[in-house]
Amino acid sequence: QKATDHYLFNVTIDQFIAARNAQDGTSMGLNWTSNGCSVAPDDPFGFDFLKACTRHDFGYRNYKQQRRCESAHKKVLDLNFRNDMYTQCAKERDERTRDACENVAALYYSSVKIFG
Repeated sequence: QKATDHYLFNVTIDQFIAARNAQDGTSMGLNWTSNGCSVAPDDPFGFDFLKACTRHDFGYRNYKQQRRCESAHKKVLDLNFRNDMYTQCAKERDERTRDACENVAALYYSSVKIFG
């Protein structure tokens, strides 16, 4: 559980992806599998949410495996997903583009809150 939480909440999204690519923590039984953004595009309108979706999958899969995926945990995982997407949006230089990105991120966030 400690390793899962570390990769979810204590490292940047890029550090998480680097650890995933290295399969860091495999010996601890961590589940690194991901299906990207599931049925939604990984890069809607050119906004790259794949990393955020990958970490969100990591959270769900490992929390379920660790039998701690109650609604309170799900809420925290979903908020982390939203924050990861907003971090991606913050890289947009143009304010209108950034706002559009955040609107799409809000839609993705709402979708995972409803559908999981």
